[in-house]
Amino acid sequence: MLRNISQQIHEDGEAQEAIEASLAQTFADRKQRNLAALAQYYPQLLDHVHVGFSEDCLSVFCTKAAQPNLVDFASGRCWYGVDGETEITREVEAYLGNAFKINLHDDEVIAPPEALSQYGGTTFVDVRSWCEQRVSPGPLPHTVPLLICFGLGLGTYLDLFDRAHSIETYLVYEPSVDVFNTSLQTYDWAGFFERAIEQGRKVYLQIGNNAGSLDDDLKYIKSAHGIEEAFVYRHSCHPEMDACYQYLISRHYRWSDLIEGKVGLYPFHHPLDDVPPRSEDIYHLCRPSLNAEEQEKWREAKMRFFNNIQAFMQYYPNIAEAFYGYTPVAWHLFLDKEGCWNIYNSSRGVALYGCNTNETIDHEIEWFRKFPNKEDALLDNTGGKLWRYRHFYYVHQFRKMCQSEGGGLSSIPDYVPGLILLGMGLGYQLQSLSQLHSLQNIYICEPNHDFFYASLYVVDWDSILSSTDKNGGRCYLNLGDDGSHLSSDLVGQFSRIGVYNVVNAYIYQSYYHPVLQKAAFDLRNELKVLVSMGEYFEHAAYGLSHMQQVFTQGRTYLARRDIASRCIDGLNIPVIVLGNGPSLDEVMPFLKLNRERFILVSCGTALKPLYKSGIKPDFHAEVEQTYCTYKWISSIKDDDYLSDIVLLTINGVHPETAKLFGSVAMALKVGEGSTHAYEKSVCPESEFLSVEYSFPTVSNCALALLSHFGFKEIYLMGVDLGYITPGEHHSKLSDYYVETSEGRRLEVYDFAKAHGMIAVPGNFRDYVYSKHEFRISAQIIERLLSYSPHLQCFNCSDGARINGAIPMKASDIATPEVFDRQQWMSDFLQRGFHQPERSLGLFTGFNEYYDSMMFHADVKAFLSWLKRQDITSRKELELFSVKQREIFSQSLIRKRSLFFYFYWGSMSYITALIMKLGYLLDDEALCMEKVNQGIGLWIAYVEDTYQRYVIYPEKVESTNVVNPNW
Repeated sequence: MLRNISQQIHEDGEAQEAIEASLAQTFADRKQRNLAALAQYYPQLLDHVHVGFSEDCLSVFCTKAAQPNLVDFASGRCWYGVDGETEITREVEAYLGNAFKINLHDDEVIAPPEALSQYGGTTFVDVRSWCEQRVSPGPLPHTVPLLICFGLGLGTYLDLFDRAHSIETYLVYEPSVDVFNTSLQTYDWAGFFERAIEQGRKVYLQIGNNAGSLDDDLKYIKSAHGIEEAFVYRHSCHPEMDACYQYLISRHYRWSDLIEGKVGLYPFHHPLDDVPPRSEDIYHLCRPSLNAEEQEKWREAKMRFFNNIQAFMQYYPNIAEAFYGYTPVAWHLFLDKEGCWNIYNSSRGVALYGCNTNETIDHEIEWFRKFPNKEDALLDNTGGKLWRYRHFYYVHQFRKMCQSEGGGLSSIPDYVPGLILLGMGLGYQLQSLSQLHSLQNIYICEPNHDFFYASLYVVDWDSILSSTDKNGGRCYLNLGDDGSHLSSDLVGQFSRIGVYNVVNAYIYQSYYHPVLQKAAFDLRNELKVLVSMGEYFEHAAYGLSHMQQVFTQGRTYLARRDIASRCIDGLNIPVIVLGNGPSLDEVMPFLKLNRERFILVSCGTALKPLYKSGIKPDFHAEVEQTYCTYKWISSIKDDDYLSDIVLLTINGVHPETAKLFGSVAMALKVGEGSTHAYEKSVCPESEFLSVEYSFPTVSNCALALLSHFGFKEIYLMGVDLGYITPGEHHSKLSDYYVETSEGRRLEVYDFAKAHGMIAVPGNFRDYVYSKHEFRISAQIIERLLSYSPHLQCFNCSDGARINGAIPMKASDIATPEVFDRQQWMSDFLQRGFHQPERSLGLFTGFNEYYDSMMFHADVKAFLSWLKRQDITSRKELELFSVKQREIFSQSLIRKRSLFFYFYWGSMSYITALIMKLGYLLDDEALCMEKVNQGIGLWIAYVEDTYQRYVIYPEKVESTNVVNPNW
């Protein structure tokens, strides 16, 4: 189950604060008493107390039931339910009647059954057959010579055992130091130690120990205390600890094998075996025997499976074929003692759902329906340094309209345009939501094939698929992904219907798994980056104006589509891509020594540090439209230096930036309005190269261009996409720092505060700090490399890890021979690119192809149609959205108007915001008032931008930047 902290705290913030305050002093006092007790009885454990937080990131909080609980504050996942005390009590009581006993000597080995049996007609292993492979549990005797406890949790279960039985010796394993630290607040260790002294009880606390020393510990305890038997209790799950636990309770356990080191145990690190730290043991859930009721439910489940397979044959035949004869790998369906379908892991012996499955899921569904998780990536997009654009002015007006009504629905409406389901388990939540709401588009990410297969026996997929089809939507299924493609696949699906439509999608995560947690995090941040980079009127208009003006400069080389075959002889030369990361400073000596052996491509603000170091690159890459790029580059007051460099870029670069360099080598960027406009008129795709994966940073642009050109060997230096130390995020020679009178270099602004800090895996170290844009940049590079088998990429940067780029220190590079760079550059531009005369001809042909009068007519007709709209229902709102797309499509078909290219992005964005207004409140009539106001804003948007364009169609971007170094 998900067990998210937001579900467990009080909805009333003041009430929750009161609960926390009432227990805060209790926790503090208890911890002080416990620390004093540790100093007296177990001083060696004080070393663990002062370690601080480990990677587990655990903390104590109080639930709305005034119960202590543990939460991983990195993920929001809780260990226990709202009433943890009752949960622990129920578990211990169940164990008292079903305890596992092991002997600390060899007995006659009772061989387990030869084979696991399956439920008739299925490939699921019968849970009772699985249990027979383990030791038969029995009642816990009153006197227990040794209780081996795997996991500590809150620690309170120790008192429950003390009250009910006489435990002579405790051996407690707790791998996490954080868990022990938190238990100092939640459990009375002082009282426990005092009772142990009074009663002569032995206590062995193995903190920070994953039971790896189990054999030695048991040998010592047996020798020291003459103990011949022990009982085994598991309170929490852990990959290494569970391997020991499962061996001890299996029929393969043998004392002599354990102490002689003959047992090879393998931790459960496979993603399929990942389970929450608190998972229900199947011994507490399964029925002792198969009865008539269970047989009938299995018969119904098998019929449901065949019906679902037939439904998938109609809609998704590939899925039907893949799962018709599927055999589960790790998880198997069973009916628990309450008659609810559940699924258990056959390696670790725990179930996905706990007791009271239906009640728990109903509670989670109600909570989700009441507090839906809906993305606001569009409203969060303020434009940053582009905030003066008219587009962002109108987005701000929409934001004010939404905020004036409290920011969103108090519950999910009957009609749901999009639901993103991250993990479905057995599909209980999907079934409930599809019955309670009309779902149009469903996006399902389920990394576990076993779960999806089991859902075919539990969920009525036939009705879900037919319902979405009837609603004019689809069910998008991403099954079995290891997590590396979940967010990109979802973004791809949204791209097909418009990335901006994410504004009306609800996200629901049905269970916790690291893959899903990462996918949810990546999805939210990637969508925000993509939305911030999406097209809108100003971007499209500036892009086209810049492209036209750069062409007229007469120095633009446009890449040929077949550049790789034309330049094949010159593509073996190794290339170094230079970013402005902090590790750029470290490779300056290498660059100076080997300058004549590589093609150098500088990226963005890396040019200034290279200039200061006396290094001139062959190419300089830029990707932004803004005038800011001109300001950064023109701060280098050396025309001769710049004029010797070729600007490497995509269409849309600022014309003033282009003028600074000797010439421009350009390719078309896939997805840009200006690219589409040229390709549909005078730039046939068969002749001109268009590139993908050229965003969000200039390093992405450079690497995408070089890969599409066909280069085979690329080294990344200073492409850190992260930093080791806050405050040291770019080259110290760059203009991100200013030198004081004392000679110190200080940040121009607080980079970490402005952009946030997230820890990501490092290239040469465990982790570095990064920001969301850099994280997305690394992921886009990874995708590019996965689609570039011809390219070997080496990451020499001391920054973020980039999968697919081989880590390599610059000092380990086998330096190639010196080559004639000037001759190479001349050949490359002559063979691989259309010459500047061609781009001048494109400019002329473009202006002849498009008819400005048709553009003006399209805008006026569209405004006339918008002004006639009066939306009275959500159904009409859907039709309004469809009709707008038809109007734009018709303009595109007529070919001679730029209306589509200028306004398509804005239309998609603003329509998504208008749709948001349509579902902002429970009252549909009030929502429609807001919708019509939103359409009024959309009319004002079009009129405003159109009038400005008519006055000055050749206007260029003018966003400025100020830096104390200039």
